[in-house]
Amino acid sequence: MSIDQSHRTLRGLLLCSLLFLAAAPAGATQYFDLGLHGRVQASDIVVLGCVVDPALALVSVERVFKGEAPKQITLIAYIDGFAVPAQRKPLMANARELLFLRKKDDAYAPVQDQYGRLAVDGDRLIDSFRAEPRSLSQTVASIQRLVALQARAARGDAEADAAYVAALKNSDSELRMWALWKAKDRIKVPSPHPMLGSRNAAGLVANTVVTWRLQRAARLHERPRSRFGITSGPRQTKTAGQRTLNYCFSYTATLFTV
Repeated sequence: MSIDQSHRTLRGLLLCSLLFLAAAPAGATQYFDLGLHGRVQASDIVVLGCVVDPALALVSVERVFKGEAPKQITLIAYIDGFAVPAQRKPLMANARELLFLRKKDDAYAPVQDQYGRLAVDGDRLIDSFRAEPRSLSQTVASIQRLVALQARAARGDAEADAAYVAALKNSDSELRMWALWKAKDRIKVPSPHPMLGSRNAAGLVANTVVTWRLQRAARLHERPRSRFGITSGPRQTKTAGQRTLNYCFSYTATLFTV
């Protein structure tokens, strides 16, 4: 086999591997970054805790940011078994961690195993998905806002629209990213032209919003009009919240699309 053939074979294998990973559902891998908003959404409780007994995986709860938690909790499935030993995160006595947890019988499992455990050092928060530490106080503030808005969005379509509008208008980038990711679920018409959007939340929003507006304009253009210029047939109405939401999606997508 020539060098060129070897290179082509290697490129083919790498491409197949990337396609396989891209096609795999998010739940099938622990290495997909859910983002802060995704971790909050997926958690039953979010707490700041201190490890009391590593051998028993016992954690004392200092603060609760989402849900209801007892004063002490027991962790399970808190280490990624597929990680090499040097990258595993064992529990350390007296270590403080920000925990995104799901309830499992009488215990709690971190979202995405050890990636739902963020080490706390003073006001520094160590996130496995970020090269630089983030501020604990700022992250906690974002979590509290996300909890409130996600709860509001769960109360129905009108409340969801209002929650997304509030998130997009907020200066907190974590809130805006949550609203952008959810937008692709709220706008039901996907674009037939994938090049309009990049492979990120803002691109998905731009893609769906542009197509929705083009198709809506086409429908309005095709509707018959009377000699007085008044559109015949049933009028399509939208609430003020829906109009504002569509405007915010379009505006924010323009700012974020790369």
